Amino acid sequence: MSHTRVIIVGAGPAGYVAAIRAAQLGAEVSLIEAAQVGGTCLNRGCIPTKSLLASTETLSLIRGAKKLGIEVEGIKPDFTRMTERKNGIVSQLRKGVEYLLKANKVKLVRGKASFLNLHRIEVKTNEGKEKIEGDSTIMATGSKPILLPFIDFNHPAVLTSDRALELAQIPQSLLIVGAGVIGCEFASIFGPLGTQITMVEMMNRILPQEDKRISLMMKQILQKRGINIFTDTRLEEIKGEFRP
Repeated sequence: MSHTRVIIVGAGPAGYVAAIRAAQLGAEVSLIEAAQVGGTCLNRGCIPTKSLLASTETLSLIRGAKKLGIEVEGIKPDFTRMTERKNGIVSQLRKGVEYLLKANKVKLVRGKASFLNLHRIEVKTNEGKEKIEGDSTIMATGSKPILLPFIDFNHPAVLTSDRALELAQIPQSLLIVGAGVIGCEFASIFGPLGTQITMVEMMNRILPQEDKRISLMMKQILQKRGINIFTDTRLEEIKGEFRP
């Protein structure tokens, strides 16, 4: 069993920053991560979606170039190259985080953590089990998509936001359940690629946590792009066969 001053569970933006700062202040730090460093934002959220958005926004600008007196022919998206670019950016930034951890002498333990008692943690790694004892523990385990209980998420056509970022081809159509920031972001990614999109939101407006003026403006933008939006609407059940 190893002993450390600080144990941090989760190597996302909160966890790895806390680990680096604690190490800079002189603490011996063990950082435990079950998946990849960088957390949701780097691997399955902000960074990959913004990479794809940059591609689709550029596509939309080129399509609108005729208004500026510029004729462009033969425009078509290459989704494979968009995805490769997205994966490359994520990989590069992830390596940057790993370098910072190593440079600050943070011990990175890859595995799933569970508490044995207040100061002792067991980590299940690929090599077996490792026990770590620490004076203090910081929990920074992050978040994951909510799974609605009445939907079969094992069906190949049902996607979480994580799986949507792993698509190998452009879908013909998408039903997006929830018109918050994540739903609007995916509509903005796949809409310009030619996907027929329908959004369902149980509240009385999209982006319900944002200012009403922003909500109205975003609704107008999305509808102008041909996206169907239903508010005050609740998804209760999925029936029949449908293709992935």
